Amino acid sequence: MMSPAKRLSSLLAILVLSGCSLPQRLGPPVAPTPTPEIRPVDGVRAGPVRLGRDSRDGERSEDQAIHSELIRGMLEQGQYYAAVAHVEAQRLQGGDTAELRWLEAEARRRLGQLDQARTGFESLLRSAYGARAEHGLGLIAAAEGRSERARGHLRNAVLRAPTVAEFRNDLGFAEMQQGQFEAALTQLATGVELAPEDTRIRSNLVLLLLTTGDRSRARDMATSMAMPEPVFTRLQTQADTLRRRLAATR
Repeated sequence: MMSPAKRLSSLLAILVLSGCSLPQRLGPPVAPTPTPEIRPVDGVRAGPVRLGRDSRDGERSEDQAIHSELIRGMLEQGQYYAAVAHVEAQRLQGGDTAELRWLEAEARRRLGQLDQARTGFESLLRSAYGARAEHGLGLIAAAEGRSERARGHLRNAVLRAPTVAEFRNDLGFAEMQQGQFEAALTQLATGVELAPEDTRIRSNLVLLLLTTGDRSRARDMATSMAMPEPVFTRLQTQADTLRRRLAATR
């Protein structure tokens, strides 16, 4: 039977070989910084379907969709205070929705208003945004240094939405930070196959290779991504720091 170390090396080798089809650009930072996505991912409707709506209902729905896209754009551009303000304005016009609660919680998380963000995410756990809520709670726990709680929430997010690469990436990163390299590889490898264009996940695989001491394969993967040398050096520094920290806890 193949040992865990050899199996890890073998799987990583396959991933490196598959890296030649990557887009020639570098993605976002390696640390989990999820891209906003406001659509429900649990396979359930966000709310009941209302029949017999008049034209004004249709106009309101279209207006809400436009404003949701606007708020999403603000999150992507780092305009978190403005996003919260627009969420509040939308509530005044059309009442509260699960989508608005998620958008506000995500904005407040990014602002560092963790207690308010946590309350918002917790209110969504039994909704169509439950997977997103678990993910948000996982990132809050990670920011607070509660690694086991973070991994628990992130695992729940993956269980509720198995095909969201973002969740796989962040869980893989969390597992790697705890020295669970095979578990990290499983999540990151799945994330790569779900979203081959996401170079952030490939960057985390480079970090995993460097952390496990396989600099040669890490270099091969970095080359296939056209990763700039300063970024590779930064990842090597991260890997060295992680190895020292893990060694100190054993």
